[in-house]
Amino acid sequence: MKMAQMITGRFRYVTCCLLAAALLCVLSALTHPGTAWAVPATGWVQQNGNLYYYDAAGTMMVGQKVINGKYFFFSTDAATRGALRTGLVNIGGTEYYFRKTGRPGVIGRGANGWVSIKQRGTCYCVNGQIQKESCIDDYYLNPNGSMTTTSRKMYKLVKKTVKQLTNNAMTQEQKLRQCYDYLCSNAFTYVTKRPFSYAPSWRLTYGYEMLTTHSGVCYNFSAALAYMARYVGYRDVKAIAGELLYLDGHWDLHSWTKIQIGGTWYVFDSSMEHGGMGDFWKKTYEGTGRKYREWSHL
Repeated sequence: MKMAQMITGRFRYVTCCLLAAALLCVLSALTHPGTAWAVPATGWVQQNGNLYYYDAAGTMMVGQKVINGKYFFFSTDAATRGALRTGLVNIGGTEYYFRKTGRPGVIGRGANGWVSIKQRGTCYCVNGQIQKESCIDDYYLNPNGSMTTTSRKMYKLVKKTVKQLTNNAMTQEQKLRQCYDYLCSNAFTYVTKRPFSYAPSWRLTYGYEMLTTHSGVCYNFSAALAYMARYVGYRDVKAIAGELLYLDGHWDLHSWTKIQIGGTWYVFDSSMEHGGMGDFWKKTYEGTGRKYREWSHL
């Protein structure tokens, strides 16, 4: 009997030791990933106040990496090697911006599209890389990637105008309709101020003039709608300069907005509708009942 009790006691002791050792291994794997005696960590791991990523083999990511189709950067510095970097980061002389908030897998993503960067202003990023000295969505960018003065004013004005006209309960197309109807309303006046400017930045010039003076010609109408359409989420948008065949048989200079929706390009001719010339909301060229000619060089 005593022998049986001794064996049972020793068995319990050994079992407890094994369980304790297993628990220590698990805890060490969570708190000290990458050590020789720990179970390899995988995925996102919070460690010492930083976020790290380990692949399926337990290898810590370092440098620029693509994870689930998203771009990230993990520190290459000796002191913080592998730590996820966020915010403004210079990588080999090229500036990037990575998201500063969100859950693991979201925080640290390379930004895409327009983003506000502290002490830099509104910039445009592609997989985190800040675009510089270029024209995007008819906004012009400085050498440091920030918007030029007029572009910045226009961006703020478009944002303010669209927010006043729309609400979050509206669909994308309902928001676009609000913007279109606004331009077609008596809040705007058709006024010829000068001959058309062929400058590359004519869309920015005419669009800004339209939303600040509430007056202008077809170029002003088309440019203003193009900016607002992009703001509500449409990507394939063009303010077109070209010609229109008028009912008396002559071709004359004209401008209109073209937006691709569901794979089809549609005409939105707000200046014609403003002038009482018919319904020009979301029409194919054939559907307008008019003949248009686009100028490819503008």
